Amino acid sequence: MLGLDTWTPEEVTALANGDVVVRHHATAEKQDLSTTGILMIKGLPAISMEKFRESLSQKGGESMKGGGQFSDPPTFDDLMNLELDKDSIEQLRKCTVGNCDLNLSANMIERFAKEIDWNAGDAGQRATNLFQEMLVTFVQNYLGRGINGLGTFDNRRKTVDLKAAHTSLISNSLFIREIHPNFLQYLEDFPADTLANVQSSMHWSIVDFGLKPSITVSHSAVHTEVTGNEQQHFVASRQIYASRYLDSSLTFSVLLRVFDQNGITTYLVFSDRSRSDALEGPLGGFARGVVQKESAARIKSLLDKVHLRLLYLSRPNETHSTSGAQDSLIDRTLGFAKSRGFALAAVIVVLISLGVAWRWKSRG
Repeated sequence: MLGLDTWTPEEVTALANGDVVVRHHATAEKQDLSTTGILMIKGLPAISMEKFRESLSQKGGESMKGGGQFSDPPTFDDLMNLELDKDSIEQLRKCTVGNCDLNLSANMIERFAKEIDWNAGDAGQRATNLFQEMLVTFVQNYLGRGINGLGTFDNRRKTVDLKAAHTSLISNSLFIREIHPNFLQYLEDFPADTLANVQSSMHWSIVDFGLKPSITVSHSAVHTEVTGNEQQHFVASRQIYASRYLDSSLTFSVLLRVFDQNGITTYLVFSDRSRSDALEGPLGGFARGVVQKESAARIKSLLDKVHLRLLYLSRPNETHSTSGAQDSLIDRTLGFAKSRGFALAAVIVVLISLGVAWRWKSRG
């Protein structure tokens, strides 16, 4: 199931010893980064999806400065707590097509230029309100048409086609395609495809990792597949918008129970594929090295922490509060985007790393 026959003897030994093994995968596109982290857990009892999601949750992280879940259907009120920082407002004031610090379409950039009186005393609040309106429309377009409704980013000299970016990420998610192709197909065809027992939701967040904050929007999908008598848990987070650093991101947090000579062994897997033009250009190789080193360390830390939480949550005769994980579903899975959606740790790590890479790129 995990294709461990392709792993090196050193990697297999590390897994057997309870160490996290992280692999960086070669990608056809220079701007793509693909990473997988795996941890083998022996003797772990069966875990419910609710407890698995709770183990992933990292509420209160210093990098997360705000966020929330969109209603169904999304409304303007969902973003009432979203405030643009002063720097972002100033960048919007100066934005032109092909030259803007924030990821926006040409239409968005032109609307900020035409509809906001930047000399007015309430220009900042009006810009914030317009940005909120645009994000709600962006989410509505995605829910109605999937990646076909995402459009483009036109704030740089090179236009970013978001449909093409997400198509590339999902078509190259080979690990998930091997172990659960139906789940990947659901994401690929969303919202046209259906899959039984999938919980789907939309979230926004503000991530501040010490450079400039990024506002992100992500689609979270949760699914449990039964193999024999064992439940296999899949949590996906597709980042469809980030105001800075990332063009697109797709992360998976997976809990697999596999029959082997020892009975049942549990594997905790984190898989991320992200795209950023910070990985292109003269400093692209340097940027990739920074990202891979940082992300490997953070993924190892993330999986070790999730492991400890799983051990705690699996203790019998104890009461655990899981309502928070269900209510927030901003299960911010570490470092690559973001937020919430199980990419909690995932998103933030990669974002931090890509933020460093972007800064070096801008100096060139």
